[in-house]
Amino acid sequence: MSLPFSYPIACKTGGYNELLDESGEIRPHWRAFFDALGENGREKLAACSEQVARLMNADVPAAAARPVVHGVIPFILSDGDFQALSAGLVQRARL
Repeated sequence: MSLPFSYPIACKTGGYNELLDESGEIRPHWRAFFDALGENGREKLAACSEQVARLMNADVPAAAARPVVHGVIPFILSDGDFQALSAGLVQRARL
């Protein structure tokens, strides 16, 4: 499976790559997202990005120095990561 955009396999800072594993393969929890995008993934992402930019900047005053920028690609967690994060959030909510 190829990505609908350019993405480096290795992080420049040596950090963890949430999207790709060490061999450059898409991690399983991201695969469903890209499968849903299908063949026209690049066009779909571009259209969503344009729509988000248009909607987010509709209420920004003309005097604003720069437009509000929001990404359209979600932050997708694996089931294990979500369970760990969820348990930590529940624990902290009880404090």
